[in-house]
Amino acid sequence: MTSQIAEQHGHHTVKDHDWHYILLELTPDPNSSQLKTITDTIDKITWKSKILAGLSRSYGLLGESLHFDILMSELTTAVIRIDKLDTERFINALFGYVFKIQLSYNESNGEADVKSEEFDCYLRVVNHGDYLGLVVKNNFKSA
Repeated sequence: MTSQIAEQHGHHTVKDHDWHYILLELTPDPNSSQLKTITDTIDKITWKSKILAGLSRSYGLLGESLHFDILMSELTTAVIRIDKLDTERFINALFGYVFKIQLSYNESNGEADVKSEEFDCYLRVVNHGDYLGLVVKNNFKSA
């Protein structure tokens, strides 16, 4: 499907598009991470592996074959671009997928020491929509 562009008042408007955007947050289990501030930045390879594992767990090989791009990541937040038709599958697959990950943190009691621990985490869908600007609004320093 190609995008149809209409000119209105000298501006180009995309009326039809194939992409959907999801803002994800890696969230540690509240019971295991109380009084701790996560200091790690999750890299794109880790994001990709955790998302693929969630898709595989819910949909098997079909889930692993779904295409997505990681557009940006910062600390424990990332934005992915998916095909609009796969929106429901992605959200369902990530909902309830719990995994362990090694993260660095600071105690919230004022200690300056950075410690590392394995946390139970899940991927939370913070926001999703058809327009990237609306999905990332106020969630990234660089956006």
